[in-house]
Amino acid sequence: MWRRAIAALLVAGALVAVWRVTQPAHTQRWQLQPVTFDAGLTGWPAISQDGKTIVYASDRDGGKNLDLYVQPVQGAPRRLTETPEDESEPAISPDGKWVVYHSTRHGGGIYAIPMAGGEGKLVMPHAGTPRYSPDGHSLSFRNQAGVFIFPEGQKQRQVLPAMALTGGGVWSPDGHFLLVETTEGIWLAPVQGGAPTLTSISQKLAEAGLPRSLPADATWTSGGLVFSARRGATRDVYLLRLDRNAKARGAVTAITNGTEPVRDVAAASGRVVFASGPQRFDIWGIPIDPATGLAKGEPYRITNSMAPTASPAVSNDGKRLLYNSSLHGFAEVWMKDLPGGAERVVASGPGGASGGKFLRKSGRIAYVRDDGLYVVDPASGEFRKVAGSVRALWDVDRAEQVALVDAPGGADVLDLATGHRSPLLRAPEHGRVWGLEFSADDKWIILASTNGSSVNRIFAVPAHWSEAIPYSDWRPLTDGAEKVDKPQFGPDSRRVYFTVERDGVREIQAINFDLGTGNPTGPPYEVWAGGTPRLSLASINSTALQIGVSREQIITILGESLANIWIADPVPNE
Repeated sequence: MWRRAIAALLVAGALVAVWRVTQPAHTQRWQLQPVTFDAGLTGWPAISQDGKTIVYASDRDGGKNLDLYVQPVQGAPRRLTETPEDESEPAISPDGKWVVYHSTRHGGGIYAIPMAGGEGKLVMPHAGTPRYSPDGHSLSFRNQAGVFIFPEGQKQRQVLPAMALTGGGVWSPDGHFLLVETTEGIWLAPVQGGAPTLTSISQKLAEAGLPRSLPADATWTSGGLVFSARRGATRDVYLLRLDRNAKARGAVTAITNGTEPVRDVAAASGRVVFASGPQRFDIWGIPIDPATGLAKGEPYRITNSMAPTASPAVSNDGKRLLYNSSLHGFAEVWMKDLPGGAERVVASGPGGASGGKFLRKSGRIAYVRDDGLYVVDPASGEFRKVAGSVRALWDVDRAEQVALVDAPGGADVLDLATGHRSPLLRAPEHGRVWGLEFSADDKWIILASTNGSSVNRIFAVPAHWSEAIPYSDWRPLTDGAEKVDKPQFGPDSRRVYFTVERDGVREIQAINFDLGTGNPTGPPYEVWAGGTPRLSLASINSTALQIGVSREQIITILGESLANIWIADPVPNE
């Protein structure tokens, strides 16, 4: 969870922050100044209720893990934690005596430590995003099951257990409500129970050209909702004024408008603190042992560009790579010879192109444009449209007869010769499916699915399409205990790789697969632990993330992050 605040960043800026504050005549002006000057990753700031002290996470002492530091706004920092694990997401108690935070220690959880120093104590296992209530007598936190409140001296209780919450846990200034989110929008939930109220916050965000979701770093102060969000090529700090019932008072206004992306916002006493720094997203290779599938060396860079990259796909022989890049200002499919060979655009279009897949038999490439599915010959550049109304291409069989494509609530099979679509499978109610891939012998299809909760599972289904595949034929490969994603067969399909996200960490695991029965032949095991805070698999937006596997390497996108802490203070009106 601790890295979700940087998961949506897709554009990096310069190494030195350059800020312009948006100053319309009718809005508040802000003065910005840096607080830290680290060469590495310093972020996740929390600010005391009086606005005089900041607690933040940094990897400044060695660069391998995050520890917490306490620093007066004007003064020297003091190290608060010193462990080999990562500590982040701090929150300061209203009385300034305690700090709660997320740690990856012992499988991950929420810990508490005195502000004066001491040893961190476990408060809640397998949970993150802790936030104190305004009176300091309760904590809110999130885990895979939803949003919870932990009142002092009482048992935890779930917020709106009958609703599938996708985010939130933002306290109102009076402590009587929490902002939470479902797929239907952002709700105001009474802390003591009762029916929630759907707010207009999502609409206001959309009107400002921002994502409609409740930002992960949102703080509700007496001045309004302060948060960071991405609009276009930049990510900035914004303010939406709210009354006590979460009704918007006016439009969203910008506090920053700069060249560097920002994140991890906190606010108190009229003062706003945030992290700012460059982040870039390149494709990297992870060496693996062909016999065991385990990582056997450090990641190595494959692409080297400040332009966002996404959705890598590697050929079976590991000699060619496809990926999306916005180097020319819009998405295109690029191909690169491995290792270290030339790269070039192989698919484009008026509205861009994405989702390139190698066709194993002919060497052609299938991809998606805004008007449908296309196939291109990379040697000649000749292309043809196969079908319209395709938003996502999952895979193509080895005989190049059919493609697996998206459909409402499920997936369809598309005849590449005729363009005819037939239902292949449908997810359980309120669920969805994605990430379908054929096995090497075309007898099985693996996929990821959710039933509407925050926990995904990976399944194998028999690959036939004379009729839709019923849910009773789905064979689970994972047990639903953890959030899994991005399933990918190994070259011989006797191993299935996938990502696992837990307590702010995203790693790559694998499970051995029986091609005869479609069942796993053992428990999942860790392949690669996911990197370091500065070079991380967890910092990638899940939409852009993909893994590809050849005999001797895993191809994926890693995010390189640097950041420092800034303060924004309101300037008195003249």
